[in-house]
Amino acid sequence: MKQTPVEVRMSSNERGSDRHIALANVLNRHPERYGSLEWVNTDDLKIDLQIGDAGFELKERSDYISSMFNGHLAGQRRSAAAMGIPCCVPVFASPVEVMEAIPTQGPNGYKTNQEMRRDVYRIIKGDAALTASNFAPAYLGSDYDLAMELIVARAMAINSGTIALPGAKAETVQCAMLRCLPRVGPTLADAMEAAGIKVALVANVVRRNSMGEKTTEFTVIRDPGLLRIVPGMGPITARGIIEALKTR
Repeated sequence: MKQTPVEVRMSSNERGSDRHIALANVLNRHPERYGSLEWVNTDDLKIDLQIGDAGFELKERSDYISSMFNGHLAGQRRSAAAMGIPCCVPVFASPVEVMEAIPTQGPNGYKTNQEMRRDVYRIIKGDAALTASNFAPAYLGSDYDLAMELIVARAMAINSGTIALPGAKAETVQCAMLRCLPRVGPTLADAMEAAGIKVALVANVVRRNSMGEKTTEFTVIRDPGLLRIVPGMGPITARGIIEALKTR
């Protein structure tokens, strides 16, 4: 099946910037994945960069600080929320670099130590508020090429819903167990789980009939107490295993 290219739209204010060049380098490597970069008037786009169903408000360290202090980020957060898609604020700096870029001078000259500490906590609290409102800052560092690789990769994961990590780990215990089966990868395991196929613990249980005769049969383990016959199996672990596999 031919892949439909993901639409990429960028604010016209970014044309020719280092951020634009770094983004273009990523997009040009996979023309089958991404559509041509479309330039959009900033007032129409409402955000610096949109890749499919993911939005990004790009910030240099000084811009991030000033936008936080003058309230501009609050307006940008409202605009992003109105788009109805996941949005975040990539910052081209580390948290330490952001703090070091806080201006040391104000309207009345050099700031006191107390004023500088106040500004640091304004950034910290603003970071927390943005995160709590689903417009979280993402500190990506000053290497534009690496930062844009991260931004595009995150956008593609959002668009495709790809959240599986390497290895047998998965979002559910059932999916992780299914992925341990031969030739079953994350996609097939997800489909099997969606179809209601489950992995369950079984035990060869010995029973006696009314005549006192012994019989053995494989039984799905639903009682944590049955797991306690295993040396070293505590009650909390046993209950957790039963609950995780949802065999009750």
